[in-house]
Amino acid sequence: MKQCKIAFMFLTLVTCNKIGPLKYDIYHSALQQDSLNIFKIRYALNGDGRTTFYDGYSIEDSVRIGRKEIIKLVNAFKDSSNFNKIISKNCVLIPKYGIKIKSDSGEVILFIGKQPCMKLSILQTMNQVERTTDLSNESILNKLDSLFTK
Repeated sequence: MKQCKIAFMFLTLVTCNKIGPLKYDIYHSALQQDSLNIFKIRYALNGDGRTTFYDGYSIEDSVRIGRKEIIKLVNAFKDSSNFNKIISKNCVLIPKYGIKIKSDSGEVILFIGKQPCMKLSILQTMNQVERTTDLSNESILNKLDSLFTK
């Protein structure tokens, strides 16, 4: 019983400094930037001669967004209705999009995937900590898709 209380207290401390699945400093860092690059990515096992995004993922396309689009994207990530509270889909994340954000705690990479299931993975490169959560709808993916169809 004591272990359950400690685990609950730790979980409460961890989740209190977050809005949605990301920590506050990541939102703050994204909002401080005048522009942000969004990358359409794919995994290439042995490389495919394209520019590397991160650890085997190559860039298929990229788009630079300005302040207006950054605010819309941050608001989508802050909206907790876009995420499942409990990870319910037991499948591998195959990212379609990648976003690199420089923050006070180092570089953070967001991987967002649609197939075989909708997931978001957050990787803090400084300490190699990764968290994954399920997306509950296609809202964020639709916003990202629209950036590449303009």
